[in-house]
Amino acid sequence: MLTTQPACAAALLQNVAKNGPLFPWSKVTRRAANLIAADELTDVEIAKKLGISRMTLHRWKKHSDFVAKVQILRERLGEVAARYAVTRLARRLHDLDNLRSRLLRVMAERAADPDIAKGPGGATGLVIRVCKQIGRGEHAQLVEEFLVDVALLREFRAVLKQAAIEVGQWGNYQNDSKPAPGPVVLQFVTVPSPPCPREVPVIASVGAHQSG
Repeated sequence: MLTTQPACAAALLQNVAKNGPLFPWSKVTRRAANLIAADELTDVEIAKKLGISRMTLHRWKKHSDFVAKVQILRERLGEVAARYAVTRLARRLHDLDNLRSRLLRVMAERAADPDIAKGPGGATGLVIRVCKQIGRGEHAQLVEEFLVDVALLREFRAVLKQAAIEVGQWGNYQNDSKPAPGPVVLQFVTVPSPPCPREVPVIASVGAHQSG
């Protein structure tokens, strides 16, 4: 014999009296709740997708059970989106840190290169060495230029800036868009004089250098 608990029956009747009949959950109504929670389609598009009228969907959206279900689904979707956003942020920060490490490695290897380290600032790893010949024949001179690698510094700074933006630590600085200064050129001339060349300092200049 089937018996009904009086408290449960009373609660059921009270709910029906307050909210009307229980919501007719089905495969279609559950799918409608999911589509509304996703908030990617209009009501007209959802109704057409489910093969129902817009008025039917509107009636479902007014039912308290349906509204509660949509709210629960939206909260779940928000939690998933938040976890996904955190994962993407962690991946981006990892990539930025990896790029920063690679740039630091370039600086370290340059600093360890004796041909670069001998020049002014060479031990910092921020200088590049460029060799070129001036003149012809017996009057030819080998010129070494030690340039601050502005491109490397700009890239390194961009990595740091992007990392700060990702974690919300970057402010709005008006002077941020100022162009970087030109390269610093330190030039030495090697005079051919067998059996070993000797280096004679010729020019130390700041800014772009034009040799002729």
